[in-house]
Amino acid sequence: PRLASSVQQLQMRTMDSTYFADLNTEFKIEVAPDAAAKMRAALDAIDAQRDDKGKLVSYKGGNFTVGDFLHWTMGASADPTMGRQLIGQMKAAQDSQLVQFVKSLTESSLLLKDAEKNKIEITSAEWTDLKTRFSAGIDSLRVAMQLTPDMIDPKASESDRSKAAALKVDQFFDRMT
Repeated sequence: PRLASSVQQLQMRTMDSTYFADLNTEFKIEVAPDAAAKMRAALDAIDAQRDDKGKLVSYKGGNFTVGDFLHWTMGASADPTMGRQLIGQMKAAQDSQLVQFVKSLTESSLLLKDAEKNKIEITSAEWTDLKTRFSAGIDSLRVAMQLTPDMIDPKASESDRSKAAALKVDQFFDRMT
């Protein structure tokens, strides 16, 4: 069983690599020479550049823009415990790493478009797994913020519980900053 599992994982990696290589060839993905500089500038002014149509990557039939980059990046950095650190790492990354990152994001975007075009949908089992992992993430965040029943007296009034919860959230963000 372990050998079969290893072979299956190797086959899946090979299929992924082949798919993305074909995607690059089919769509002629090309990263703009100034992409890394635009990405860093966008990370310094996220709110102002959320809708920026500046081209980072061009491909047959479209472009991956600064706004697209920020959309994907904000999704990836939404974790309040690690998000700022991730953005800091991106700002400090080498140009070659940013180029590879934006190319990967473009490939992911094209993958989703391809799945949509071919009517590939998430199964009910995958959806259940996604919801379970999301709930686990919320539970982890509650623990990190100390918003568990043993930290906030369930016998206290709703107003007092709300105040205690607000204090815990403020303390959490104070620790983060």
